[in-house]
Amino acid sequence: MASDDDRLVGFSYLESWGYDKFVANFGLIVDPEYRNNGLARKVKHKIFELSRKLYPDVRIFSSYTGLALIAIQL
Repeated sequence: MASDDDRLVGFSYLESWGYDKFVANFGLIVDPEYRNNGLARKVKHKIFELSRKLYPDVRIFSSYTGLALIAIQL
């Protein structure tokens, strides 16, 4: 989650399944006013770090459909 004071400006979430053998990162959304400044890359990186911290031994999948999000490299 990313915020500017009390305003939510970006987020992503993770979901685990298969008795915590798999984790997927979903729903990366950034407020249009905050796009094109690297915030999506930061959120994507943080959700991956959180996935790895909470589930260190699992396979992690990212499920993003927008071309801009798919192109972001970690």
